[in-house]
Amino acid sequence: MLGIEYERSSLKQRVMEMTEEADVLMNWLRVHDRKSIISNVNEEVEEKFEAADEESGKILECLAAEEAIEDVVYALDKAMVEGVVSLGDYLKQVRSLSRDQFFYKAMLEQLRNSDILQT
Repeated sequence: MLGIEYERSSLKQRVMEMTEEADVLMNWLRVHDRKSIISNVNEEVEEKFEAADEESGKILECLAAEEAIEDVVYALDKAMVEGVVSLGDYLKQVRSLSRDQFFYKAMLEQLRNSDILQT
């Protein structure tokens, strides 16, 4: 009975400590306004990677989309190996993503054949 009483009092003490830590964290978040900090960082990054002209923007978008699809397919591979995604769902998603990736690659090839990417 004494052991249980000691454990109860130590748990109460820990709850009090965690409540105080949570209050400190909440106050810090209010002061530093996490959303505005993230927004400012995102705007700075977008300004650094802004395309010079419309054609360059198309190229940048195609490359980004193609790489993003590659990342998603890799994540799906891992999810299927871990058993999170069934084989049928995996094949359905990869087929759809591959189709999209093909169109982005075709658009890049068209841009490459135009005057834009010729060296």
